[in-house]
Amino acid sequence: MRPIVRSASHEALRCAVGYAGICDLELMHGIGDTALSRIGQGYLAKAVGTDAAALRATSPIHNVDKIASRVLLIHGGKDERAPIAHAERLREALTASGRPPGWLVEPNEGHGFYNEKARERMCARVLGFLQDSLAPPTAH
Repeated sequence: MRPIVRSASHEALRCAVGYAGICDLELMHGIGDTALSRIGQGYLAKAVGTDAAALRATSPIHNVDKIASRVLLIHGGKDERAPIAHAERLREALTASGRPPGWLVEPNEGHGFYNEKARERMCARVLGFLQDSLAPPTAH
């Protein structure tokens, strides 16, 4: 998930859904199945980079002050590609900033939801989140 940046030249998004996302690029080099192999480490170095300052500058977890929209985070508890620590850290950072995200974790799912009931719960949660987030403001 990329940070939603407040800007005079861009209309802010009203909401964002992070699904099995990478929220801390530095963390990618230390956890997850991609970082376990030499080929995976080479891929990360080439595709993501290794410069700590650049990784921090582009990671949502280090840019929560620029996230202006409501956020729903969805993750599988057994995700080995993008371990749940990514979502947990972003959840903590958003909560500390006063904007706690919506949260859905399916403890038995991995990087993607394959169980039909889990997908149904996810779709229902996303639909409700979008309806709440995109509803026109009520007049007082």
